[in-house]
Amino acid sequence: MVQRAVLTLLVGCAVAFAAPTDTVASISDATISKVKANAVKISTHSWEIGTALEALTELEWPSLSVFGGSLPPPVKLSSGTASDVIQWATKIVKAKNPNSLPLIDGDGAVGDPASIGTAVLLTNWTRTDRSDHEFSTAAGHQLTYLLDDAPRTSDGAISHRSEQVQLWADFVYMAPPFIAYFGALKGGSGGLSLLKIAYQQCKLYRQHLRDSSGLWKHIVLGSWQDNHHWGTGNAWAAAGMMRVLETIHHSKLASQMQSEQNDLKSWINEIVSASWKHQVCVT
Repeated sequence: MVQRAVLTLLVGCAVAFAAPTDTVASISDATISKVKANAVKISTHSWEIGTALEALTELEWPSLSVFGGSLPPPVKLSSGTASDVIQWATKIVKAKNPNSLPLIDGDGAVGDPASIGTAVLLTNWTRTDRSDHEFSTAAGHQLTYLLDDAPRTSDGAISHRSEQVQLWADFVYMAPPFIAYFGALKGGSGGLSLLKIAYQQCKLYRQHLRDSSGLWKHIVLGSWQDNHHWGTGNAWAAAGMMRVLETIHHSKLASQMQSEQNDLKSWINEIVSASWKHQVCVT
């Protein structure tokens, strides 16, 4: 399956380099707990927080992730469900500058603050006080910034940087999944439009960053570039497209986006296949 292939790509290098050649690599619950606690402790920048929130959702509350089932999620959650994700997202929204559209300072990055948006949307969707619109407003402002305020290329790719038009592979994990999740929860024609925008951003980034090897460059355009095939950058792109794909697939609008889903599957496999050629086999 494509999902398993992407997970192999993301985890394979760490296992290959960390595991002794004469042992079978495994991850204990104790190790997972230590990694989780450390991730929560050290995540301070926008992209770190967004990635940690997504990891917590997928690890601890898989039924609420885009991999877990139909979208939208349940409106009412049982006591304690996703409490860590919701509390963190709430802290971010409560501390948000009311005069700023992004959810949090992105250190000059357009896409990174949006990585927190999925958790904010989940918090809004499952809030107990239905008269509280603070979370929907914050998420809406983040979306407005991406779609209306952020700089773009001439063909419409949203820049990953605010000070100049520059595309980074990282962006595909940070922003399109949020746009897609917003669309899946919104539904209707407006939701379909957002799902298509998320797909289109993946398409445009692939057109700009992919080269003849099938791999993606790290950074293009702007005042400087990084044309190297950064392993983590390709993983960001593959994992981001996977989240967009799964969001579309589990939404109520999936039947209207069959060709887009096929494209995303192809583009993910393209990265996995091209990356696989460079893996070091440990025997």
